[in-house]
Amino acid sequence: IALALSFASVSFAQSKDDKRASLVGAANIAFKEVGVASLGGGSAGSPYALQVEKAFKAAGIHVADLEDAAQKGEPVYELDCASMETPEAKVGVACEARLLRPVSLDGTSPPKPYAVTWTSPLVVAQFDHDRVGDLEKITAKLVDGFVEDWSAANAVSSKKLQKRKK
Repeated sequence: IALALSFASVSFAQSKDDKRASLVGAANIAFKEVGVASLGGGSAGSPYALQVEKAFKAAGIHVADLEDAAQKGEPVYELDCASMETPEAKVGVACEARLLRPVSLDGTSPPKPYAVTWTSPLVVAQFDHDRVGDLEKITAKLVDGFVEDWSAANAVSSKKLQKRKK
């Protein structure tokens, strides 16, 4: 959780305009879960992955293949959670989401490392052991914030696309 808190300071320093500008033109986005396996996620059919895919599709974002994303230069939306036992015999969970874009360090080699271009505020919550499924509410909050910013950043291109379809 301490590591996640260190990332939180980055998210508050980033302005809404900067965050949205980093999303312009990102139509194919892969999705990756980190740290949710102990919380009932981490598999291809986990509720967190399905929740993100549904929200992306509704917004008009194509869910790209995670394995080939870096090589194709496609960004990755990462849901990152950490959990630990709390003194109150509950599960403490800290989650954030970020958009990672592939970069090429020398400009000629295929892109591999990722640069964070969009990040959410850190969400911290405590759950009773039998209510860890409520983590889906945190996921929904993070995804909704991302989709809202993506939709605002891509509103102009979305309107142009709709006009072309007519």
